[in-house]
Amino acid sequence: MKRDWRIQLMRWGLLLGWLLLLPAVRAQEATPEPEQSFRVVRVDTAAFPDMALYLAPASLLQPLPDDLTNLTLHEAGVLLPDIRVTPMPVGLDLIVVIDANESITTLDEGSDMTRLEKVQRSLLRFATDFMDAQGQDRVSVIVPDETGENGRFLLQNATTPSDVVDGVLAYAPETVGPTPLAAMLNQAITQAVQMRDENGRFQAILLFTDGGQLDRQLDFAALNTQMQTARVPVFAAILGARADPNEIANVTQLTDPSGGDYLHMPEAEAADLVYELWQPQREQVQIGFTSMQSSTGQYTVDVTLGETAVSVDYTITIEPPIVDLLLQPGDIVRQSFVPDATEADLQPTTLALPLVVTWPDGAARQLTAVSLLVDGELVMTLPDPTPDASGGLVLNWNLRNVSAGAHELVLTVTDVLGLTVSSEPVSVTLVLNMPPTATPDPSPASTPVSAETAVTTVVADNPALVGIAIGLLLLVGVLLWVQRRLRRGMESVDLADELADIVVSDKKGGRHDEPEPPVSAPPLVAYLEWLDTARDPIRLQGESITIGRDPETADLVIDDQSISPLHARIKRSGDAYWLYDEGSTGGTYLNFDRLGLGPRMLHDQNRVQLGHVRLLFRLQPDEIDEPEEGEPEAG
Repeated sequence: MKRDWRIQLMRWGLLLGWLLLLPAVRAQEATPEPEQSFRVVRVDTAAFPDMALYLAPASLLQPLPDDLTNLTLHEAGVLLPDIRVTPMPVGLDLIVVIDANESITTLDEGSDMTRLEKVQRSLLRFATDFMDAQGQDRVSVIVPDETGENGRFLLQNATTPSDVVDGVLAYAPETVGPTPLAAMLNQAITQAVQMRDENGRFQAILLFTDGGQLDRQLDFAALNTQMQTARVPVFAAILGARADPNEIANVTQLTDPSGGDYLHMPEAEAADLVYELWQPQREQVQIGFTSMQSSTGQYTVDVTLGETAVSVDYTITIEPPIVDLLLQPGDIVRQSFVPDATEADLQPTTLALPLVVTWPDGAARQLTAVSLLVDGELVMTLPDPTPDASGGLVLNWNLRNVSAGAHELVLTVTDVLGLTVSSEPVSVTLVLNMPPTATPDPSPASTPVSAETAVTTVVADNPALVGIAIGLLLLVGVLLWVQRRLRRGMESVDLADELADIVVSDKKGGRHDEPEPPVSAPPLVAYLEWLDTARDPIRLQGESITIGRDPETADLVIDDQSISPLHARIKRSGDAYWLYDEGSTGGTYLNFDRLGLGPRMLHDQNRVQLGHVRLLFRLQPDEIDEPEEGEPEAG
């Protein structure tokens, strides 16, 4: 591959100058300043305290060192023990400007290609041999428009080699003449600024020109100010069989102030030297580390690699999180309708405590613990909690061992920086409704004492009355015998009459029907009827039915944004049904009254509202057809 003679001459000149100056340098025993081999492109604090620095080559002629094992980082003067070095390909932004004036169709002496064909071939070589195949590079090409007064994009942000090849091969100048080169370069600078992103990728403008008319076309001072403000270097490829001194003088007024360079391109392959020069700029190095700071301020990170040290400042704003306990003050009622139930059997046994964590500084950090304090005493801690995308989290407070009476609840949250904050206290009152004791079996009634027994007892206690007692007993016996005889006679008469009636009835074709047994009322079944939509009622089956929007937690799923993932619960206790709110955000209402912490008993024709969804609770005989097997009970 050919090397540009100017660069070779520069290298020999530098070497000769160094040899001439070496004795003087040694005499003064001066140590030359080490050449800086890298620069810090940016500091990423978005995931604080996890941070990253991005390093890029300090110059076009010197890539990043291959060995970064001896790289060290100091933050605020303290050595960071754990750093992570990761290569990061970032690609480059190339904006090509083609000065397609009347010389662009010239066929130079000794060449079988026009200057335009050489430009096209050079760009094809870049696309096929140098362009990133994974789409990291972005290529734009600006040419004169059909009016010759402004530039237009032949290509804009092409990311694949095939797009560049197709666009370049399809180009044919609309007109041949003086080009609006100032407008085209302004357009290129604007494109570079608009496409600049936070990753600090390398940007360059490449101008294909004959160079001879630049001093008549351009305001070099104004252009240099624009390029220095935009921080984009300009490179120039001088077309033609030779580069005259005036052409070189013209292009260097663009390239030198911007930090770029020029080359002579008699053949398409000559531009490969610049393409190779850009290759190291496609790579950056990410240095990841964990910041040791925990307060707002400006801090300095010192990066040292070999003899090169670079310092960079960053500012971080750190604010502790805010935690809100989404619980309304009020009564928590625990009760049971099972006779002789113990305090541990009362329902509910747990209470959902919903909370939301927000970050005033906008940087959500990992939480290390969420704790519940009841009356100032630590009750439970949830380690390594993971809130949802909106910062929501739920703690389940065990009520089994909580005494009746007033209590104050406070939640504390600790983040990865060790910052701990507390929620505003919420006062609740725990009410224990113990069930009635079971009714004891009635005591057996005393056995009545017969006359004979009474008489026998009296006689036994009074031996003197034995004779009288015997006489009375005989008299009682006679009277009983007579009574029985008379009763038997009357029963015989009644039986005869009854038989006679049966015979007469049979003769007339009639019959006596046995009395029908009493009919019991059908059992009552609970339903929820929709008030706002024409949908089938929902039969409530089971001892506990959860209602919500999340199919994983709710038995009865209602797809409505006003319904929480777990919104409410209906529990059955014997023949009674109870409505509970499970810490919903949209609220649970019974007959237009919002439920607090305790449940409410449901009665027939009660109105139940969950968020914006209105339902009617019904207790009625089981006359509604049950859903067929496989048919969902609710949507």
